[in-house]
Amino acid sequence: MGRIIEIMTIGRDSAQLEVISDIGGPEEISPDSLELFFPLFRGRNVDVFHAADLRDHLREGDRGVGLCHAECLMKTQSKIPREWEEKFLFFPGTILRGVNGKNLYIPFMEYGRHGWSIRVYPIWRMDWRRHFHYFVRWKR
Repeated sequence: MGRIIEIMTIGRDSAQLEVISDIGGPEEISPDSLELFFPLFRGRNVDVFHAADLRDHLREGDRGVGLCHAECLMKTQSKIPREWEEKFLFFPGTILRGVNGKNLYIPFMEYGRHGWSIRVYPIWRMDWRRHFHYFVRWKR
């Protein structure tokens, strides 16, 4: 069993989740070393896709940035590019599961009137849209 964390959901409810997969990472990070991307769907570019499990569409190299990196970015919010403020930023290097053992979640950052916040999004029930859902990875 992984560690249990308390975090806000997309609905702004507090939830206890188990960390089932986490890439770990450095204590300091700069937005300059990151890029935003949208994953391929079955090997091709699309504007939207529905995924029962998003992990099926992320290549190994796309999973290198996780929750610890989002937490590091929160410490230096002033360095996050302004153009990122209009997007949901997903960190696929961490996968969380509800303590009931059923639902899977991915951490994301969202910009609101009080600045950036970290929450979690279900990876099992939604359409992923190219111009709304952005994933974070190391620059290539």
